[in-house]
Amino acid sequence: MYEAFSEFLVRLSSQGALWAVSVILAMAVTAVVLYVFWDLVGRGVSLVRPGGRDRNTTGGGPPPADRGH
Repeated sequence: MYEAFSEFLVRLSSQGALWAVSVILAMAVTAVVLYVFWDLVGRGVSLVRPGGRDRNTTGGGPPPADRGH
């Protein structure tokens, strides 16, 4: 498997434009995967924290004051 991948990379390195597009595509895929991962981690943490989804999520400050209604 590594030999086939190495051969693919050697062939691809001789074609500059295709190499550049593949690098940009790999970076874009990595960015989307990391965004989804950290979004899910953030949602999981917000569900585990006391107060869960009821907390103020507008800026990281304290939750809104209870007016006693």
